[in-house]
Amino acid sequence: MLNLEKFNEAVKSGATIIDTRIPSEFMNGYIGGSYNVNLVMNFATWVGNLINAKSKIVLVTEVGKEEESIIRLARIGYDHVLGCLEGGI
Repeated sequence: MLNLEKFNEAVKSGATIIDTRIPSEFMNGYIGGSYNVNLVMNFATWVGNLINAKSKIVLVTEVGKEEESIIRLARIGYDHVLGCLEGGI
């Protein structure tokens, strides 16, 4: 988990933000520049098409979905996850 300060530091250093919440939640509030790739449909396909596998990644997830998000990224070779925003949005 990354507190807001550490999350912002990671983003400033070039980390890509992936928001795994469902689109309706994303549209209610999101971090500018983030990619909304929800866990429900074609997660691996969308991540693979949008984000370089060598990118450093920070996540915004629903509370309780942090581990699932990290595991699903690792399964497709995305091993540079720095952490998740603590408490979500």
